[in-house]
Amino acid sequence: MYRAADHRALTVPMHFSKTIPRGTLHAVIKQAGFTTAQFVQLMED
Repeated sequence: MYRAADHRALTVPMHFSKTIPRGTLHAVIKQAGFTTAQFVQLMED
């Protein structure tokens, strides 16, 4: 995943046996420059 503003790479933790904690997911979405609603819409497409 890349940040839209400056195209810097973001590290997204992938623990296939675990659910990503809500706070961690929110931080990743925020760092990517998305709102939660935008992220949800992207995931639904």
